[in-house]
Amino acid sequence: MQVFSVLEDPGQVDLATLDVDDLLNRFQNLCKQRFKPQVLETYKRRFRSALKSYKQYLENPGTWKPASQERSANTERRQRASSAPRAPQEQTVSLSSRPVLNEIGTEEYRLPLRPRVMARLILPVDLSPEEAQRIKVFVDMLVVPDTQA
Repeated sequence: MQVFSVLEDPGQVDLATLDVDDLLNRFQNLCKQRFKPQVLETYKRRFRSALKSYKQYLENPGTWKPASQERSANTERRQRASSAPRAPQEQTVSLSSRPVLNEIGTEEYRLPLRPRVMARLILPVDLSPEEAQRIKVFVDMLVVPDTQA
């Protein structure tokens, strides 16, 4: 989502003809003030991986399986070294991100909405355009109007 945010209309992107290098360069140039270089590299690596996985899914949806997520060495080291109790705020975040067992034929998608707010969608793997539109209309109805205007 972060990488696509640099496009005018991300919904109209044709992934088959997308110039990935150009998009990632644009993302890096526009976001280098907001993110550390290591974070930008992580976004770029994950975007390439996600795009590759999506294209594999399109080639054969029936046998496609998501690639296992890699864990960085720094994350593992931090987890091993951290034996101190967590602050209450961190505990809240970790509780809200606990895994959910999905039904067969569904996939969980995590969507960062804003800092410290993550939406979780559990959708069928064979979601149709009509179902996606129905979900969009439903989510549009959930918007709370800004009363400060």
